Amino acid sequence: MFKNGNVAEEDYNKHIEAKNKARAEKERDKAQALEGKCHVITMDVQYVKLLPQIPASTLYYKTKLCCHNFTIYDLATKGCVCFWYNETQTDGQASTYASFLLDFLEETFLKGRSVPGKRSSDESQHESEEVSDSSADHSEQEMAHEEVDEEVGYEVADADITSGEFVLVCVMSGERKSVSYRYVAIVQDVLPDDEYNLLGLKSLDATEKTFVGVENDLFTATLDAILAILSKPLLNIKHLRGPRTQHVSSKNIDVFET
Repeated sequence: MFKNGNVAEEDYNKHIEAKNKARAEKERDKAQALEGKCHVITMDVQYVKLLPQIPASTLYYKTKLCCHNFTIYDLATKGCVCFWYNETQTDGQASTYASFLLDFLEETFLKGRSVPGKRSSDESQHESEEVSDSSADHSEQEMAHEEVDEEVGYEVADADITSGEFVLVCVMSGERKSVSYRYVAIVQDVLPDDEYNLLGLKSLDATEKTFVGVENDLFTATLDAILAILSKPLLNIKHLRGPRTQHVSSKNIDVFET
């Protein structure tokens, strides 16, 4: 743009100076990472892929599915994680990328001893600058708790349970109520006498990380039946073709379902 006369020389020189400064800082951080003093990660949104990839007219182009790839790269270990998703699973808001970043940090660093970390990202990688409260509903205290205790929840008290909380609940079943099942559920209403209206969720795969609401699976449980209050899901995926929402947890949840 400077060569075409669209940018003033003074602004261009400031841009080059800032770019060189950022690159120099990145190299210094990388050197510290190679010495084991910290972790340095970079992140960027890759080129949008359209499916199916076949020659077609402009009219057909409008019906193609947009697939996105958010990449996180560790400069020292050269480890790379790609979060691949399409436009029916989630959108391009800031909360989506914050969820991906939280998942990467928890899976990579919170399983063992943590060390200082630095990150670098392309400031122009995405047009959205939205900051959402739902994007990173993890405080430092919660993350430290999960690192030390390796538990999905904590001791339950009545004051802690509010509408919208995710809980692990015990449900007795069988002819003599002798079989103890464990379900993930969402608190719908807080009732008197330490009782709660819950919506049951069912795991979708063997990893026991992704759960979806079961239609009409509404039931009442007492405080004694609630085993743990779970951390908020990292990602809530709303499907456009149906009313159900998938809730993706950062850790495996020890459920025992029918």
